[in-house]
Amino acid sequence: MRISKPTERKFSFENDPDGGWVIIKQLSPGERADIFDDVFAQEVEYKPDEEGTLVPTFKQSTNKRKDREDTFTKSIVDWGSFYDKEGNELPCTPENIIKAMREIAGFNEAIQEFRKTLDEDITKEVKDQEKN
Repeated sequence: MRISKPTERKFSFENDPDGGWVIIKQLSPGERADIFDDVFAQEVEYKPDEEGTLVPTFKQSTNKRKDREDTFTKSIVDWGSFYDKEGNELPCTPENIIKAMREIAGFNEAIQEFRKTLDEDITKEVKDQEKN
């Protein structure tokens, strides 16, 4: 078995006057597991039932904001033609990715669509390779 190289693709934002683009990578199984571990919490409490048998009660919570932020900061490898409010170029950093998520209309939806397209493309490529 081999560890695969990450698959990355460049996507452009439609109708962006600045010509913005991003490079998205497909998350590895380990990265997906790390995100899950960071955002999902589960507690187990045991309480006796009528017969005195301890019965587990589960409490679960998910931090959706952290899920989005971790997924985007791990998926976005690079970008270009991103600018701040003063027109200065915005480097691709985790902090700036989160800023873009919060302040650029349509950014989140576009990144979700790019990630979906990348996953679909990779699935198709793998199936095509298996046929050959």
